[in-house]
Amino acid sequence: MKKLFFITLVAGASMFFSGKSNAQVGLGGFPKSMSLGNSTQVGSATITLERPDYEKLIREDAVKVDGTMFRSGITLPAGIDFHKSGQWTYLENGEKIWRLSVEVPDAQGIVLMYEKFHLPKGVSLYVTNQNGKQVLGAYTSEHNPKSDHYSNEPIVGSVVNIEMNFTADADVSQVKYLIKFAGAMYRGLENEWTQFQETQANPPQYPGGVYGGSAICQVNAICPQGSDIADLKKSVARILIASNAAYNDIGFCSGTLINSTENTASNCKRLFATASHCDSNNERTDDNFQYWQFRFNYLTANCDGTGAPSQTTSPVLTEGAKFVSRSNYPSMGQPSENKLVQDFLMLELNDDFTKIPDAWMAGWSKKSSYTNDELLDTYTKFIGFHHPGGDAMKLAVSETIDASDRFNQVVVPATHWGVSSQVGGSAGGSSGSALFDIFGRVIGVLSGGPNNTCSDGRQFGVEKVYSKFSYGWDNAFDQTNFPAFAGAQSRLKETLDPANRGFDYLNPSPVSICNGTDGGGVSINKVNKLSENSFTVFPNPSSNGVFNLRFNLKEAKNVQINVINALGQKLMTKTLNGVINQTQAVDCSSFAAGVYMIQLNIDGAQVSKMISISK
Repeated sequence: MKKLFFITLVAGASMFFSGKSNAQVGLGGFPKSMSLGNSTQVGSATITLERPDYEKLIREDAVKVDGTMFRSGITLPAGIDFHKSGQWTYLENGEKIWRLSVEVPDAQGIVLMYEKFHLPKGVSLYVTNQNGKQVLGAYTSEHNPKSDHYSNEPIVGSVVNIEMNFTADADVSQVKYLIKFAGAMYRGLENEWTQFQETQANPPQYPGGVYGGSAICQVNAICPQGSDIADLKKSVARILIASNAAYNDIGFCSGTLINSTENTASNCKRLFATASHCDSNNERTDDNFQYWQFRFNYLTANCDGTGAPSQTTSPVLTEGAKFVSRSNYPSMGQPSENKLVQDFLMLELNDDFTKIPDAWMAGWSKKSSYTNDELLDTYTKFIGFHHPGGDAMKLAVSETIDASDRFNQVVVPATHWGVSSQVGGSAGGSSGSALFDIFGRVIGVLSGGPNNTCSDGRQFGVEKVYSKFSYGWDNAFDQTNFPAFAGAQSRLKETLDPANRGFDYLNPSPVSICNGTDGGGVSINKVNKLSENSFTVFPNPSSNGVFNLRFNLKEAKNVQINVINALGQKLMTKTLNGVINQTQAVDCSSFAAGVYMIQLNIDGAQVSKMISISK
C-alpha cells in the first residue's frame, strides 16, 4: 500500500512607524506618534526575546519525510505585562502615549498571543511592523474579546511595535494587556514580505518556503474551473494554528464554515470543519483552540494571481474557537505512522461570522458512494478550495472519485474518498479543506496524499484522500476503540443534525440569512414561525420534475412559492391567493436532475423542504 502524507503546513505564526501604512485592521487610523512630527520626542522601550535555533529547526524539517507537520515556526514564552513595561510620553493636553517594541531576532514574522486583553474607553491600540507599512488597529473597547484571550495576525519582520494612545480621562489602571507568547515565524510569510517589507526586497529564503509562492501547478480559486460552486469559496478559511503552550509548532491548515439542520435566523451555529491531524495534540478543550486564527476570502482577484487580497475584503477572525467534536488522532499505532480511520475536527468560531463579507456556510452530505450513472449524469466533478502553504486560495477539480480508499491503515475499509485532480492539486497547508460535490455539499475533509512535486520543485500532489463524512457520521471505530471519548464528541451526527432529523444532506446557506438580511434561505429557516406541517410535497423524488404541494393552513393565506437551487439562486417564483388546504402542482420539468429547495413565504414567515428530480 502506498504511504500517504498529511497535507499540512505548520508555520510559526528598522524605523518606528516610518513610511505610510497601506494596510489596516480594526477601526483604522494611525498611531498618535505619527502625527506629532519632530517637535515632540516620543520614546519607546524594547524587549528582545530569545532567538529560536532556526538552523536546527530547518535541519529537522529536512528529514521529516514521514508525513509529520510541516513546521514554519514556534511559540516563545513572553510574559510581557503592560503595567510593568513600555515607555510613557505625556502631552500638554493631558493625553498619553505608551510604546513598546518586541523583537525576535531574525524572525520572518511575529504573532502576539495575549493572556489578558481588555481596553477601557478612551484607549486606542495599534500594532505595526518596523517600517510602519503594516498597521493593525485601532483596537478599542469595542474589540475586547469575551474572554481575555486574543491574538494578532502575523506582523512582518523581526520587530513588532506596540502603541497605546490614551485620552486625558482614560483610566490607565483598567487596562489588561499581557502578552503570553510570541509566535516566531521563520518561513511562510513570503507574500506579506512583498506587501509590507519594502526595506528588504528579498526576504530570508528557507528550504520549502511556499507561502505566496506555492507551486506553479496550482490554480487560483477565482479561475473558471471552480465556477460551478463559486459562492462556496466564501465558506473557506486559511487557519493559523497556535496552541496554548510554549515551544510548540504553529502553522497553517485549511477549513470550511458548515451548515447545520438547527440553524435559524436567530440562532446560527458558527460551525467550522477541518482535519483532526491539524491539531496533533488531540485536544478536546476550548483552551487549546483560543489562539487559532481564521482568514476568509483570502484569494486573488484574478485568475493569473494578480490582485492581492485586502484586509477589508479578507478579514482575520482572531478570537479563536471552541471544541465541538473530533476523530481521535491517531486512530492506531504511533503518531509518526499516520494511521487514521477518520480525520475530522469540528469547531465553533468565537467571532461573529457576519463580519465576513458575503460569507457562506457549506452544505454537507452523508453519501457514501456514487453509481456510474450518477457520476455520468449528475456528480460530474468534485471541487476543493484550499490554502497550500498558507498561500492565497487555490482550487482542485476531480472528475472521478473512489469510494473505497483509506489512510495508511488496512483495518477498516472505505473510510476515505480517493481523488486524482485534473485541475490543480494540493500541498502543505491544504489539510482540512473540504471536498465539495457539484451542489456545494461537503462529503469529506482532506487528510493527505503522496508527497510529490511540481516541475518547479515545490510540493504538489494530484492524488489525495479525504476523510468521509459518511463514515464520520457515526464513527463506529472510535466509539469502540476510544470509549473515553465515545458519543457526540467523536462523531458528526450530533454536530450537523443535532435534532436527529435524519437528513442525508443539507444544502449551503449564505451567512447573511443569520442576521435576516438575505432575501431567501437555502436550507435554513429564516423565521421559525411556519410549521413543517404547513405543506407536504409529493411525489418526492419526482421522475418528471412535476411536484404536488398539498397545503394544510388554518385560514386562507396568500402564499409565495420559491424554487431555489443548491447555490441559493431563485429559479422560479409563484404566488397563490386564498390558500387553505388545496393541492397545487409545481412544474420543474425544465430543470436538470438534482436537488432543489421549495420555499414557502406566508406573512413574512418561511418554511423550506428539499425536493429531488431523478430523470
